Amino acid sequence: MAASNPSGSLSYYSNYCSMVDLTAPGGDVRVAGGGILSTINTGTSTPGSAGNASYQGTSMAAPHVAGLASLMKSKSSTLTPAQVESTLKQGIRAMPGGCTTGCGTGLSDATRTMGLLGGVTPPPSGNLLLNPGFESGAASWTSDHADTFETGTNARTGSGFAGLNGWGQATSYMLDQAFAVPSTVAAASLSFYLKVQSTRPPPARPMTP
Repeated sequence: MAASNPSGSLSYYSNYCSMVDLTAPGGDVRVAGGGILSTINTGTSTPGSAGNASYQGTSMAAPHVAGLASLMKSKSSTLTPAQVESTLKQGIRAMPGGCTTGCGTGLSDATRTMGLLGGVTPPPSGNLLLNPGFESGAASWTSDHADTFETGTNARTGSGFAGLNGWGQATSYMLDQAFAVPSTVAAASLSFYLKVQSTRPPPARPMTP
């Protein structure tokens, strides 16, 4: 097992040789947000509370493949160890960042691997944004202002909405949501609901959000 970095090439710490079967994400904590989020216990000498932290290593890459092997067995319980290994090595894609030094057959790809067993998960369709109308408050969103997420009669449906508040002053609000567009998707939409309330006269031409 080899480990890839966020760019999709071999991580600087990873082992590599002709005996490596395949590569999986191992992270690189030197890159902002480039580690693999892992569950931890916050205690130092005695058990503490549950938490999470970003790590890197082939120890982060191996669980990706172990979890995929579990999915394979749940789909086809009669698979032998040799068949699991063979299918894992076939269900890969090329290393996005390239690799010429013993990365195995390529980067592990769960969709392609499960596809070899007839278990392809259909790609998402329609709007890729979660909670696009803010009916569930801040769920799936982040904002740089604490008063962004509100409840009340201004909601489109339900009682939750996002208020970009700037009454009487010039104010900038930022709303963010991270999402992934699967490589198998040919087209996708991103849509949200915007309602503008203002005491100023209407503009000479329509506003384009």
